[in-house]
Amino acid sequence: MTLTSQQAEGLPPELRITPPASLRIGAVIGESNGWQNFLAWDKRRQCDVALIVPAAGRRNNRPFVEERLARAGATLKLRHPGIVAVLDTGDGDNPYIVEEIVEGPSLRDVLEDQGWLEPRDALAIAAQIARALDFAHARK
Repeated sequence: MTLTSQQAEGLPPELRITPPASLRIGAVIGESNGWQNFLAWDKRRQCDVALIVPAAGRRNNRPFVEERLARAGATLKLRHPGIVAVLDTGDGDNPYIVEEIVEGPSLRDVLEDQGWLEPRDALAIAAQIARALDFAHARK
């Protein structure tokens, strides 16, 4: 299903949003920390992206929304293999974040599935995180 307006058919009212004009919204792909994640097609970039909007119960919580948008805005120009690229943000009555799609399981999913990591795998992941943090902090 592709959504083009707040009146999109097939979605419950609490999930209806007005997407940015360049996006065609597809399926809900998850929810995390009070934000709803949609798969979307970006017509300008010609690729799938993640459209992230405040979950229905959080949309009117301005401090919550503004804090997340500020963090996303701070990473708009960062490009590093260990940092999910933020491609766009929007505020006002229709706050949103557009990010690149990252394939594969999250670290949380791996830990929930396996319960633990081999020490060499944990060290490799920690090194990747440290490199990404070093990159981000060097560009503050």
